[in-house]
Amino acid sequence: MTDEFRIRPYKHPKLKWVVRAKIAGKWVRKYFETKDEAETYRNQKNIEVRNQGREAVEFPSWLRVMAERANARLVPFGKTIDDAVDFIGLGDEFLAFVLPEVEHLGDKIFDLAVG
Repeated sequence: MTDEFRIRPYKHPKLKWVVRAKIAGKWVRKYFETKDEAETYRNQKNIEVRNQGREAVEFPSWLRVMAERANARLVPFGKTIDDAVDFIGLGDEFLAFVLPEVEHLGDKIFDLAVG
């Protein structure tokens, strides 16, 4: 498997290195002052891709945190995020409207996203 995140020199007075990858069809870049910082970040991201898969990297962190928080609130009641969505009557139409950038993740989004 080739590395997803790559490091390149960058012409800037202060930020000399860029780490970039194509995630969900869009280029994601992060800039660094030193090569060591850039290499560390690149290595962490490539390990994350290998361990969790590309889908996990494409899934927004804020949404993952929101889903975990919502799930923790529902567990004591023996309910799921799906149950909560069904209860307030939103369902898949709501997700298609609110979360188009992650709609391609299908059923996983429904399980994780609404809280």
